[in-house]
Amino acid sequence: MTKIRFSALFILVLLIWSGCRSVATPTPIVPTPLAQPTLTKPPATPTMKVWPTASTPAPDEPVIPIGYSAVFQDTQHAVSGKAVMAGLQTIVISGFTYDGQSPPVDIRLVKGEDLDHAVAILARLEQRAYEQEWLVLTVPSHLKPGDADSIAVYCEELKASFGWGRFQ
Repeated sequence: MTKIRFSALFILVLLIWSGCRSVATPTPIVPTPLAQPTLTKPPATPTMKVWPTASTPAPDEPVIPIGYSAVFQDTQHAVSGKAVMAGLQTIVISGFTYDGQSPPVDIRLVKGEDLDHAVAILARLEQRAYEQEWLVLTVPSHLKPGDADSIAVYCEELKASFGWGRFQ
């Protein structure tokens, strides 16, 4: 038994002397692969048009009183909608419809029923159908109150109105 004690004591001394301790062996950590984001180009930020500018000052008074509206009448090519003078230089047409089945067409301001002679052409319509759309049109700043009192959808090539309305 002394030999066993001596052997155990000898092993214990060796372990203490060598600094051996019982420590768990660390397992290597394997990193989990991360999904790489796909690079996408952010959408372009729209350029805001701010009216008036230093080069195009706003008029003191609108060409048509603000709040006046006109509903298109005597229409062809399914033209419909309601135009409202929404600001000093802004006309908004709500619910605009047009079948797009004609030569080029424009939206113009006119005086009275003289549709052939535009006071100002506000927009040229694309050759496509419009269905209950909102159009925001800018009125030129050089127009004076009373220069125009009506709006028309007009085809210059056919010399024909596809709808017009008087602001009231």
